[in-house]
Amino acid sequence: MTSKTKFVLDELFKEFEDRHFFTIDDLYIFGLFGTKYAVRQALDSGVLPFIQISKRRRIVPKIALLEYLRINLTNNRNSKSKIHENN
Repeated sequence: MTSKTKFVLDELFKEFEDRHFFTIDDLYIFGLFGTKYAVRQALDSGVLPFIQISKRRRIVPKIALLEYLRINLTNNRNSKSKIHENN
């Protein structure tokens, strides 16, 4: 994992230290997803693990969110590196 990715994840972990679960609204409000629809798509597609609390309520465990972000940040950095190499 690159130092920049690790830095971002460490800062997020500090920010969310007292939180163990996140709602769809939380992820949208924190700016981790552009829309609530994007969060629901991530949950529905299985890319972001969640716990079904009731028929309409889903929560995301902190550890699952951080793992999702770690993977996406790493993939994003790798794809940008490839683009710059090709230019």
